[in-house]
Amino acid sequence: INAEYMGEWSVAEQLSTEATNRFPEVNRVVMQVGPPPSQSRPQFKVIKQYCEKDPLDFLRKIDDICTTFLYRHGLYEGIWQMPVVLLPLCIDGEEEIKRVVVLRPVNSSEAMTANFAQIPSNLLTELWNEVKDMGVGAILYDVTHKPPGTIEWE
Repeated sequence: INAEYMGEWSVAEQLSTEATNRFPEVNRVVMQVGPPPSQSRPQFKVIKQYCEKDPLDFLRKIDDICTTFLYRHGLYEGIWQMPVVLLPLCIDGEEEIKRVVVLRPVNSSEAMTANFAQIPSNLLTELWNEVKDMGVGAILYDVTHKPPGTIEWE
């Protein structure tokens, strides 16, 4: 879902539900959080990525920033879980590698079902501004309920 819909949670939920119900091979729907729609739409490129020290250190750093962000804005206790995912994608055309991360904030009471949590768009813009100069080329926001999506990304 394009960044132009960021914060329009009912639209994101409707599009996500329609896509996952209509196409059984689709089990994830994401919304672009950053860069904002006023900038050019990023073109993603698949890269080789392994469970090695550098990508894992990068992921830990971004995860820590996101967790600190949740605490700073009083959101940590209101979100059941928020995995941060490092995709094997980068922004095409950049001189240095700009990685793509996914936020998966969910609310659940028993883990059998979960709904994506709705973080205010102004706060997501703030988070984007915090990480964009740290090697993050795009933030995607998972707007898939469970089921069909799982809470974690495998």
